Amino acid sequence: MDVASDQVTSICFHCDRAIPSFNLDLHAAHCSRKLEKCKLCGDMIPKKHADEHFLSTHAPVSCSLCSETMEREALAVHKGENCPQRLVACEYCEFPLPAIDLFTHQDVCGNRTELCQLCNGYIRLRELIVHASRCNGGTDNISESSSDGSISSSNAEEHFLSNDAQVACSLCSATMMCEELPVHRGENCPERIVTCEYCEFLFPAIDLLEHEEACGDKTERCHLCSRYITLREKRCSRE
Repeated sequence: MDVASDQVTSICFHCDRAIPSFNLDLHAAHCSRKLEKCKLCGDMIPKKHADEHFLSTHAPVSCSLCSETMEREALAVHKGENCPQRLVACEYCEFPLPAIDLFTHQDVCGNRTELCQLCNGYIRLRELIVHASRCNGGTDNISESSSDGSISSSNAEEHFLSNDAQVACSLCSATMMCEELPVHRGENCPERIVTCEYCEFLFPAIDLLEHEEACGDKTERCHLCSRYITLREKRCSRE
């Protein structure tokens, strides 16, 4: 059976697309004059937008958290899923901390104990959910706890190590009791990650004041009065 002429295609030598044969010459002239293939991703880009495509998609950028360099289009996925310094929440205390420190922190945090109100036993946080689903308030649930809620001699050392032992903050190396670590990491650690109020980039808290002093002095054009005002003044005008 004959194939309709408008269904016959040929490959454009410039963009490698299948083009209806009857339109190939016109397409090829336009394609070679207006478009170029990106050498990095292979997409056909309007020649006048080639620089913009490179800057918005392929230009190397550095992650503000870990300083790793990558293509711009990969930055969002990196910061959301792969960056070792991205903030993630501990499943036990729910405080945010860098992903690179999560395993070590949860190994300690999950061994902290909490008093079960039903059986008066001290239960590890990592075992609390399973314990709560099985606990009926009886002493058979806690072989290591006394019925009045006091800690038995067999697990007194473990309770001390999980709650009262001195631990070091993995960010600033300050030492404190284990139970104080979540608040320290969330509110007081000088190396905790905080956000600049002007550019919204992330910085260690100890560097924030110096950065905001410089960042707040940067200027931006006001769309209402056309004057250049500092970011600090802009924020004050909004408030």
